[in-house]
Amino acid sequence: MTSVHPGVPIIVLTGVEDDEVAVNTLQMDVQDYLPKGTLDGNLLVRSIRYSIERQRSVEALRNSEARFRRLSESGIIGISYFDVKGRIVDAN
Repeated sequence: MTSVHPGVPIIVLTGVEDDEVAVNTLQMDVQDYLPKGTLDGNLLVRSIRYSIERQRSVEALRNSEARFRRLSESGIIGISYFDVKGRIVDAN
């Protein structure tokens, strides 16, 4: 599932109350999953707030990763990653 408007949080409201469906849905860039039978005003407000914050966190992480990628690929600064035994596992 791809959003027509990236950056807009998506909440799925469904008649299916199944943990596997919920997990699969959340793996598709959906911020929350609500079964219709359990919906009330407080839960909906919580879900909307959570979805907005989760979307902001995902965007912040993507931006941070992009900045780091640009820095490491620029070659201006040498960056190496070591494992716990001191061996290089990655470098630019």
